[in-house]
Amino acid sequence: MSAGTPFKPRRGGNKKVTATTTSATVTIGAGEKSVRIINAGAVVGYFVIYNSKTDTALTADATQTPIAVAGAAGSVLVVEKGVDDDTIAYASDSSTAVLHFQAGEGGS
Repeated sequence: MSAGTPFKPRRGGNKKVTATTTSATVTIGAGEKSVRIINAGAVVGYFVIYNSKTDTALTADATQTPIAVAGAAGSVLVVEKGVDDDTIAYASDSSTAVLHFQAGEGGS
């Protein structure tokens, strides 16, 4: 088993959002190949990453990737994305969740 690559965040690139049950989007910009997602809230959040220039606008709901509640295993995820993906749609399961999205490299 090889050691993973540490996550190298884009400086000044963290996007802190408050997710509700209605899908919303945040622009993260293109360029990097990874995104670190942190759920600092008490309810499950959902997200989907896409390219706003070539993909149909996507919405987040319970069919998309979940992010566990703060303090739970899985409340921090690093996922690979397409280099041209520049937008994240996000939502919460119920009530509100505070989510952080930060583009960068590595984290595997």
